[in-house]
Amino acid sequence: MQARSFEPVQLFAAILVNNTYALSDILQQCSTEFGPILKQSKPEIFKSPYYGKEMGDNLKKCFVLFDKKVPADTLWIYKQQSNKLETKTSHNGKRHINIDTGALTPYHLCLLSCKPYAHRIPLQHGIYAETTLLFEHNKVKTLPWTYPDYQTDEAINCFLKMRKLC
Repeated sequence: MQARSFEPVQLFAAILVNNTYALSDILQQCSTEFGPILKQSKPEIFKSPYYGKEMGDNLKKCFVLFDKKVPADTLWIYKQQSNKLETKTSHNGKRHINIDTGALTPYHLCLLSCKPYAHRIPLQHGIYAETTLLFEHNKVKTLPWTYPDYQTDEAINCFLKMRKLC
């Protein structure tokens, strides 16, 4: 069998902000960087000891699907762009926003990370990819490393709706 080109994937992001930075401002900046927003979840209050230490207690998170299909082998570029945006909006070495970019396809939700781990595949320039959710028919399958906020009923319903747009 001969290798084929990768299908383009729909650019996705999970955006976390603290009360210092307006979500609407970040969404506008992300739209400038990544293209128009196709669908966005309702912002939800997000509690996390991990992010709380750096970003504070008043956190909100939303999921965003961009109206942009990109070659799968270029996803690492978008993680680099989101990292630059996080750095640009940080103060005294602390982030006010966290942007987890990735891809949503009819088959899975993939997130990108700068942290290596056993289930993450190295891409380029210190960026790793992990399959976070699997889609089968109209069901979502979580994996042992799927973050709890990606397993809520609200998040799963959001992803299933977004998936229909891919």
